Amino acid sequence: MKGISEIIATILMLIVTMIMTSAAYFFIYTAFTQEIQGIEILDAFCLREDAGIGNSTMTIRNIGSNEISTSAIIVRQISPSTVTDPRWSSSSIASGDAAMFYDECEGSGGRVCTYRIIPPVGRSVTGFVSCT
Repeated sequence: MKGISEIIATILMLIVTMIMTSAAYFFIYTAFTQEIQGIEILDAFCLREDAGIGNSTMTIRNIGSNEISTSAIIVRQISPSTVTDPRWSSSSIASGDAAMFYDECEGSGGRVCTYRIIPPVGRSVTGFVSCT
């Protein structure tokens, strides 16, 4: 009987070790995958002025390994007003690719429109567009 209990104990130890190893792998893989997902701003400029409205234009690049739908990206204009007419150049951004974001930067004279861009996964970024 002692031999059977040692075999069962060894099998249980192996099963517990495999479960713990799998859990650690899943945790590390998930943590690093979410960490490397995100976006970055390549360029930001005011395209043109029409009656005091500048067209904010930002080039946003997907630095993650998964495609991002532009409808899943939240864009908030922090100043001087709110996002008035947001548009994207494409419906999604593939890994390593970029897309253009357009909005109206309202106001008069020199102003800086500040945007907070929040991807579905990863860190948010802040973009500044200067319109004159």
